[in-house]
Amino acid sequence: MDYLSEEEQTQLNEYIEQFKLMERNEQIEFLIRSVPFITRQEILENRKRIKQINQFFEVFSVIMKNEYEQTIFESNSEATKESLALFRSIQLIGAALWMHLLQVILEEKIQVDFSEMIKKHPILIKRSYYINKAFELFFVGDIYSGLYLLSPQIEWWFREVAKEAGEQTSNLKRFPVEHSKTLTPIFETEALKSYLGEDRHWLFRKLMIEELMNIRNKVAHGLEFNDNGYCAYFVLCIMKLLFEQIGKITS
Repeated sequence: MDYLSEEEQTQLNEYIEQFKLMERNEQIEFLIRSVPFITRQEILENRKRIKQINQFFEVFSVIMKNEYEQTIFESNSEATKESLALFRSIQLIGAALWMHLLQVILEEKIQVDFSEMIKKHPILIKRSYYINKAFELFFVGDIYSGLYLLSPQIEWWFREVAKEAGEQTSNLKRFPVEHSKTLTPIFETEALKSYLGEDRHWLFRKLMIEELMNIRNKVAHGLEFNDNGYCAYFVLCIMKLLFEQIGKITS
């Protein structure tokens, strides 16, 4: 709310009231359409604009602390500054619209079933039960339980994309034991880059395996999320990608 002017807040309130009049299926589809795939170019332009206004912008290292005020991450790299800009952009864009629309749906605690739609996907049909369950938990307001269930399925999805394209997705450290590669080298494959496209490959990499968000590792190791809305954003982006690929919506 603090990010909006009085006029913008009035417009938002009117928008939300109209949204409440929609059928539930229409609400979910409209919500997913309203969530943008943020691009690297947009982030670069935002950073450039802010630097022109604030000479001290990005001068200092990015520092993350845990609940005990202990420093758990510190970096001054270009990649980290880019991630921080994305982290902030998700919060700003969400505050302007889609977080409010999501809240309307979550308050209704609606039961959803996307299983038949997911089964239309040539890869995700194999994990349709788990993905549908994750979305079901998400839309009744149990966002983190849904995220914990969804994240491994998306890692499997991206690994399968690379594997089906003939990429090496595992290492034989000690014959005959085979170890799957982590998600980081999977993101380096040309197969996944081509499958997602440059912008979405960049976005999902930032969300899943790079600080500040690093969803995959935080789920895998039970770490705190320092969430500002990016967890819900990730789930909705996955839904949008899925629905686009099965032809339910268009970009």
